[in-house]
Amino acid sequence: MEKRVGLLRLEGINVNIVMGNNPGQPVDVIIVSEYPDRVSEVAKKYASQGFGPDVERYDKQVHIKPFKHGDAYFSRFAMGNAYPAHILYLTHVVTLGAAPEKQFETVYKAVFRAMCMANQDTPTRAERIAVPFNLGADALTPEQNARAIIGAVDAFSRICGYSIVQEVVLCTDKEAMDAAEKVLAEDSYRGFGTQEGQAPFDPDKWVVEDEGCSFCKD
Repeated sequence: MEKRVGLLRLEGINVNIVMGNNPGQPVDVIIVSEYPDRVSEVAKKYASQGFGPDVERYDKQVHIKPFKHGDAYFSRFAMGNAYPAHILYLTHVVTLGAAPEKQFETVYKAVFRAMCMANQDTPTRAERIAVPFNLGADALTPEQNARAIIGAVDAFSRICGYSIVQEVVLCTDKEAMDAAEKVLAEDSYRGFGTQEGQAPFDPDKWVVEDEGCSFCKD
C-alpha cells in the first residue's frame, strides 16, 4: 500500500492520506456512509465482518425515524471479533442520496458531527479515525469533496485545540489523493466561498449557530 505521511497537522490533529480502502494501521473508529432511511451496501459488508450489532442498531433507528442528510450516528458496540480486530466502532454518516446541490454541505456536516461524536471519553478512546474519501457525493469534484472533508476536520480542530481525537486517516484512490494533497498544499480547506454547482453554505456560521460551537483559535 502506498502511503504519504506527514502532510499536515491541523492544530492538535494529524491528517494522513493513504491509498486504498483500508487505513493500513490500527484505528478506533471507521466512518461508514449511509442512507437516511436504510442501511448501505458498505455497512452490510461491515456487518459480515463482525459489526452486525452496529449495523442492526442503525437499521432499527432509521426505521423508527429516518435521519436527515448530514447527520451522524455513533455506534457504541465494541466488537472484539470484528475484522480488522483493531476497529472498535463504526460511525454512520448520512451522506448517500443527498441532492446534488447539497452534497458539499452534507459531507461537511456529517464529517464534523462524526468528529464531535468521536471526541468523547469512550471506553476505547477514539484517538484515530478512518475516513473514506468516497462518501457518495458524486456531484462534487474530487477537490470539492476534499475541501468538505478536510474543512470539517479543520473546523473541529480549531474548536477543540485539545481533543481525544489525535489522527484522521483519509482513505483515497489515486485521483482523490492528488486532489486532497492539492487542497492541503493550497490551504483551500478553510475560508472557501460557495462551491460551483452547490447551494450557498457558510460552514463557520453553521458550526457556530447550528451546532452551538465557538472557534477558540484563528
